[in-house]
Amino acid sequence: MVTNFNINKDGVFSGNGIVPYLVLDNDDKAIDFQNVFQEMLRDVKRLHDVYILSMMDDGKITGRERIQICREMDNFLGDMILLRVILSENRNFFNLTHSQYNVSLEFKILKQRWEATGSMGKVLGLNVSKFRDWMTTQFSKRLKTLLKYTKEALSDNELDVHEKSILISYIEKLIISVIIARHDIYSANLS
Repeated sequence: MVTNFNINKDGVFSGNGIVPYLVLDNDDKAIDFQNVFQEMLRDVKRLHDVYILSMMDDGKITGRERIQICREMDNFLGDMILLRVILSENRNFFNLTHSQYNVSLEFKILKQRWEATGSMGKVLGLNVSKFRDWMTTQFSKRLKTLLKYTKEALSDNELDVHEKSILISYIEKLIISVIIARHDIYSANLS
């Protein structure tokens, strides 16, 4: 696996992984939001396809299928982290906080890798026991909201400060959800 992370029983999180493009401190033109967004959409499709294939034979997610799903979730997570970096003022790090759930994570970006540490707070698991339920409710709902707003925000090919702020909020909710789902599917807490 190219992504490694752990959430302990107290909600302490540490992890690292890759982002799909090289992030340089001083090169604003190197990474384009729309290109990364398109990459993210392709990764969502691959995640969906891998999930459907894993359910076809026996309706269960086995060990190898679990690893394949995690790999696709890792790719999606890398896309989301990179989109979050693009929208921020700093290419080296960002803080992700969600006060309602006491989530506080610090992400550091080093070229094509991300590292994160912090607390997942009260969000130690999903409110579902089946991966399918997470995919069809929580994930798809958040993704549809992000897609709809992104389309509206990019209609003039420009993102203003307010639009960036809203996009950051949607992206951060997806990042938190994917981290937990990825942890739960890998740990076999989701079937």
